[in-house]
Amino acid sequence: MKKWKIGETSLSPFITPSLSRSIPHSLNRPIPPSLRPSIPQSLHLSVPPSLSPSIPQSLHQLQISNRRSPTILPCPPLWFTCIVAAMAAPEIKQTQPKVVLAGGLMELVAARLDVAAGDIEVKFNSQAALVVGASSRMALIRVPDVQGECTLTLSQRRKSSAPFRIYVGETLVADLNPVSNPAVDSHGNIFVAFSGARGAAVPFSVYRIPAGSGQKEPFLADIVNATGILAAPDGTIYISSRHTGTVYKSDAQKNVEKVAENLGIATGLAMDQSGNLYVGDRGGFIHKIDPAGKDEVLCEIEPSVSAFHLALRQDGRLFVTGPTLATQDNIYEIGPDRQPKIFFHGFGRPQGIAFDSANRLLVTGSYQGRRGVFAVSDDKKVEQFVASPMLVGLVIAPKGDLILADSTSLYRIPAGRW
Repeated sequence: MKKWKIGETSLSPFITPSLSRSIPHSLNRPIPPSLRPSIPQSLHLSVPPSLSPSIPQSLHQLQISNRRSPTILPCPPLWFTCIVAAMAAPEIKQTQPKVVLAGGLMELVAARLDVAAGDIEVKFNSQAALVVGASSRMALIRVPDVQGECTLTLSQRRKSSAPFRIYVGETLVADLNPVSNPAVDSHGNIFVAFSGARGAAVPFSVYRIPAGSGQKEPFLADIVNATGILAAPDGTIYISSRHTGTVYKSDAQKNVEKVAENLGIATGLAMDQSGNLYVGDRGGFIHKIDPAGKDEVLCEIEPSVSAFHLALRQDGRLFVTGPTLATQDNIYEIGPDRQPKIFFHGFGRPQGIAFDSANRLLVTGSYQGRRGVFAVSDDKKVEQFVASPMLVGLVIAPKGDLILADSTSLYRIPAGRW
């Protein structure tokens, strides 16, 4: 049985079977034949120049011994990688993405992890996270039930990384049932639909969360299966009912009237600068309703199994998502010619969409095995910037806060955090 030491420090706890099979091929000078039987065939020892100065000269000897005879071998610093990695604390270099929600799956880009040894632990403050997988440079983790500013640490063999700061989105309100984007008016008040089961009446169809408040209050009742919701620039709130195929509007005093009806399974809403209202009928039609209430079919697209979600870009082009039974769905772009074109293909269940101040399309859904919020640029580059469980909608508040919705709750990520 071989025993490894650096100076007086035993390496036995750090040398795993997978590490103990390979050194000679990486040594930069010949090894005397008499020593070769004593050296394992697979321990590649080297140290980056940045770490080399931190290794005491007393540790520059590697003692290899077996039952027959001990051998002392001078050990230049460039042989130490695995051993230093095993003895030093791991390091968090960055997180991907930088913002998360509880339950989201995120990557820690790390250094000095020994996967073969196991014993990897990640904590948000004092709350342990589930380590889903790891390599020498990365740990894939499930975010625990925490929120707000957190201190993230990565530990192995009782040694912890330096603290790393990360923001976990806060739960704004719970006990809701949205199925699309929430809406925010110019004052920062948030409106969210409580959709309910198909055809079922619920006590309140729309709730309001006053600006600066974390409390919901009933706003409207008697709209069955409220689905899409939109806050117009003048403060009017528009609501679609997928049950009746009707779009309603309400003022701040909760006076409700019909805008249009016979719109099929009315879901997502959007409004252009001229006051034209766009309504997604998930049966495969996009309706355009002018300020006088005249309805026309703008175009037809592939039907959705759940809802259409609509967003208008600054140039007036309309973008539409609608989950289907396929594993990957389209995002459609509709221009002045009214012909739907595939803007992007590849998201799984893309739902709520919006445009940020940089005119990037923000999409909730899944992409290449990850879930959360993604930004798609005009050149079709995709970047995940929030990791989360599956979301149904999002909206950007006037002061820049990002409001996210899943099927039961709203979450807030403050401006400057995302």
